[in-house]
Amino acid sequence: MEQFGRVLKLNSLKSGDVWRQVDVLIFNTGLWWHRTGIKQLARVANSFGAAQKVNEVHGGVGRRRVVVVSAVLSGWGWGSVALCWLLRREDGMEGVGATLGEGRLAEAVRVAMWDYVEDDGIILEDMDRMVAFKKALMTWAKWVESDVNSFKTKVFFRGISPAHYKGVEWNERGARNCSKEIRPLEGSTYPSGVPIEANVVKDIMSNNISSSKSVHLLDITILSQLRKDGHPSTYNGAGRMDCTHWCVAGVPDIWNQLLYAQLLQQDMEDGFDYFTPKYL
Repeated sequence: MEQFGRVLKLNSLKSGDVWRQVDVLIFNTGLWWHRTGIKQLARVANSFGAAQKVNEVHGGVGRRRVVVVSAVLSGWGWGSVALCWLLRREDGMEGVGATLGEGRLAEAVRVAMWDYVEDDGIILEDMDRMVAFKKALMTWAKWVESDVNSFKTKVFFRGISPAHYKGVEWNERGARNCSKEIRPLEGSTYPSGVPIEANVVKDIMSNNISSSKSVHLLDITILSQLRKDGHPSTYNGAGRMDCTHWCVAGVPDIWNQLLYAQLLQQDMEDGFDYFTPKYL
């Protein structure tokens, strides 16, 4: 927090010491980077101050500490597998909330996430959002390369979660939102293609993180694009159209199953014994 306002520092990553201590890190961001003005709002837990809280996952993959890190932005909808999320803002305020997996969800408030952007020491009122997104992911990738111990910590990046407000994207030109959608799209491709953020994520991960770090992309974008019927629309208790978040049970549970399968596969490769008491 500077005297003149909140600054999003694209070259800064301050939570690394906390993240380095856990067994599984799940990062995601992308939803809010295109939004400006009144749309630049995010839901942030109002119970600040529990920055180092780490919950544990119990079950077939053992007793593991898992942190879902919403790097600067976003962080909802991980359901039953991922048990906590964390938001860190540049003004020092931090929020940690349990997800639906624990049966309680931190009450949220709507706040603008930043007033200015800092890039290489230069303060800007704004900049090309995809350029900013790429620079922020580069900062993350450098941290993964320098600080992550791949023998201890498994790192995942959950891909871009799509919204459904433009029917032209799925060849339904008259649709302005998802309110009347009751069936998924057929096939395995989305008519308008993947969002640019998804390509940025793949580019950063393939060209800036070495294979020895074993960072896995949970590429949920296309399978979620096909589920134009999976949003709460007006049935969200808030009386407004919501074609961004997902119904639970629903699409996020598929994401969790893919994550669970990845964890099981990696544990098998690492030689874990599933029949010892610690996995009960």
